[in-house]
Amino acid sequence: MPNYPNYELGAKGGTVCDSLPTQTSTLLYTKEGLEVFPNPVQSVVYISQLKSEKIITIELVNALGEQLQIHPLSVAADDYFQIDMSGLPSGIYEIDVRTSSRYLSKKVVKL
Repeated sequence: MPNYPNYELGAKGGTVCDSLPTQTSTLLYTKEGLEVFPNPVQSVVYISQLKSEKIITIELVNALGEQLQIHPLSVAADDYFQIDMSGLPSGIYEIDVRTSSRYLSKKVVKL
């Protein structure tokens, strides 16, 4: 019997592979009170204020580490800050959030 490769690359029912996600969806990424959404983003990404501490700055950085935007913050505790990414090319970006006591970083995919 010849050794032909199997090019049927679809998910096989009843296996681990049929539970893998096959399309992107809007995610709400929450860690220690910080919310960054939607992800992936098409135009505007929203960042929530932390409940326990105040955000000092939010920076948007590209995959090369270049700082594209920096925003000093004065947002009320329950408000959201928005970053307009509509003018940026598709790719992976990093949102860096600095507070008085720590530094958080989130990856965002721009479609």
